[in-house]
Amino acid sequence: MTTLAVALISVGGTLGGTLGGAVLSQRANQEQNERADREREQERQEQAQQAKRDLYAQLNTTARAYRIAARDAVHAAERGETADPAVLDSAKEAWAEQYSQAQMALAKDVLHVTSILNGALQVGYSVIRQLPSSPNLDEAYQRAKASSAAHCQMACSC
Repeated sequence: MTTLAVALISVGGTLGGTLGGAVLSQRANQEQNERADREREQERQEQAQQAKRDLYAQLNTTARAYRIAARDAVHAAERGETADPAVLDSAKEAWAEQYSQAQMALAKDVLHVTSILNGALQVGYSVIRQLPSSPNLDEAYQRAKASSAAHCQMACSC
């Protein structure tokens, strides 16, 4: 009887130890998996945030290049020089490409302001393209400045 009791206790202890170890191992694995899931989610959020920052930087860079090309074309017209239209057209195309990409990723409020900027750049482009053929350059410059000021006012009031 004693031998049977010792044997049962030994088997019970072995099984209990094995089951206890398995439960502890499973719990540790579960915690490790949960930690890995949290780390992956945090990494995904950081990557999404960096992608937004990159998009904003690229959008700003192309808008600035477009504005500078437009300004240079206006200054050339003021001096009576002919500006290379390819420079302005290239900047316009780069902006259009970047803007179309941004439309799919920007937050609604940022997209609204960017849309107003896009409208102002389009108006500016059409005015600049008309400058060389305008019979009254002073009037064309004033119209361009007024149009630009109106679009800037709309963008600032958002």
